[in-house]
Amino acid sequence: MTATAATILGQPSLVMGLRFRKSQVRVLRNLIDWIEGNDVPGIDVSLYRKAMEAAAEGEPLLVHCDGREEVEEMAAAFVRLGLARPTIDELAGR
Repeated sequence: MTATAATILGQPSLVMGLRFRKSQVRVLRNLIDWIEGNDVPGIDVSLYRKAMEAAAEGEPLLVHCDGREEVEEMAAAFVRLGLARPTIDELAGR
Protein backbone atom coordinates (compact mmCIF):
# COMPACT_ATOMS: atom_id res chain seq x y z
CA MET A 1 0.00 0.00 0.00
CA THR A 2 1.35 3.43 -0.85
CA ALA A 3 1.82 6.13 1.78
CA THR A 4 -0.94 8.15 0.12
CA ALA A 5 -3.38 5.24 0.25
CA ALA A 6 -2.48 4.58 3.88
CA THR A 7 -3.12 8.22 4.73
CA ILE A 8 -6.48 8.24 2.92
CA LEU A 9 -7.54 5.08 4.73
CA GLY A 10 -6.54 6.58 8.06
CA GLN A 11 -3.72 4.14 8.65
CA PRO A 12 -0.44 5.25 10.22
CA SER A 13 2.18 6.07 7.62
CA LEU A 14 5.36 5.91 9.73
CA VAL A 15 7.13 3.08 11.46
CA MET A 16 9.40 4.32 14.21
CA GLY A 17 11.52 2.39 16.65
CA LEU A 18 12.00 3.05 20.35
CA ARG A 19 15.32 1.51 21.32
CA PHE A 20 15.78 0.80 25.02
CA ARG A 21 19.02 -0.01 26.78
CA LYS A 22 19.48 -3.64 27.80
CA SER A 23 20.10 -2.37 31.33
CA GLN A 24 16.45 -1.20 31.41
CA VAL A 25 15.05 -4.75 31.32
CA ARG A 26 14.97 -4.99 35.12
CA VAL A 27 13.34 -1.56 35.45
CA LEU A 28 10.66 -2.56 32.93
CA ARG A 29 10.11 -5.89 34.73
CA ASN A 30 9.66 -4.04 38.03
CA LEU A 31 7.23 -1.63 36.37
CA ILE A 32 5.19 -4.51 34.94
CA ASP A 33 5.11 -6.23 38.33
CA TRP A 34 3.99 -3.01 40.02
CA ILE A 35 1.21 -2.37 37.47
CA GLU A 36 -0.06 -5.94 37.74
CA GLY A 37 0.26 -6.03 41.53
CA ASN A 38 -1.67 -2.79 41.99
CA ASP A 39 -4.29 -3.50 39.32
CA VAL A 40 -3.80 -0.05 37.80
CA PRO A 41 -6.85 0.83 35.70
CA GLY A 42 -6.41 2.04 32.15
CA ILE A 43 -2.86 0.74 31.72
CA ASP A 44 -2.22 -2.07 29.28
CA VAL A 45 0.94 -3.90 30.41
CA SER A 46 1.40 -5.47 26.97
CA LEU A 47 3.19 -2.30 25.77
CA TYR A 48 5.65 -2.56 28.66
CA ARG A 49 6.14 -6.30 28.06
CA LYS A 50 6.93 -5.61 24.40
CA ALA A 51 9.35 -2.86 25.43
CA MET A 52 11.03 -5.24 27.89
CA GLU A 53 11.35 -7.97 25.23
CA ALA A 54 12.77 -5.47 22.73
CA ALA A 55 15.30 -4.23 25.30
CA ALA A 56 16.35 -7.79 26.17
CA GLU A 57 16.84 -8.64 22.49
CA GLY A 58 18.59 -5.35 21.66
CA GLU A 59 15.92 -4.56 19.09
CA PRO A 60 13.70 -1.48 18.76
CA LEU A 61 10.08 -1.50 19.88
CA LEU A 62 8.20 -0.87 16.63
CA VAL A 63 5.62 1.91 16.76
CA HIS A 64 3.21 2.59 13.89
CA CYS A 65 2.20 6.24 13.98
CA ASP A 66 1.16 9.30 12.01
CA GLY A 67 4.05 11.51 13.07
CA ARG A 68 7.23 11.75 15.06
CA GLU A 69 5.40 13.76 17.74
CA GLU A 70 3.48 10.64 18.84
CA VAL A 71 6.71 8.70 19.34
CA GLU A 72 8.31 11.66 21.16
CA GLU A 73 5.34 11.63 23.57
CA MET A 74 5.73 7.88 24.13
CA ALA A 75 9.45 8.29 24.83
CA ALA A 76 8.70 11.07 27.32
CA ALA A 77 6.12 8.86 29.05
CA PHE A 78 8.72 6.12 29.58
CA VAL A 79 11.03 8.74 31.14
CA ARG A 80 8.24 9.84 33.51
CA LEU A 81 7.95 6.20 34.60
CA GLY A 82 11.62 6.09 35.59
CA LEU A 83 13.31 4.71 32.48
CA ALA A 84 16.16 6.20 30.51
CA ARG A 85 14.89 7.95 27.40
CA PRO A 86 14.79 5.46 24.52
CA THR A 87 16.51 6.31 21.27
CA ILE A 88 14.07 7.05 18.43
CA ASP A 89 14.77 5.57 14.99
CA GLU A 90 12.74 6.28 11.85
CA LEU A 91 12.47 2.90 10.15
CA ALA A 92 9.99 3.45 7.31
CA GLY A 93 7.43 5.94 6.15
CA ARG A 94 6.43 8.91 4.13
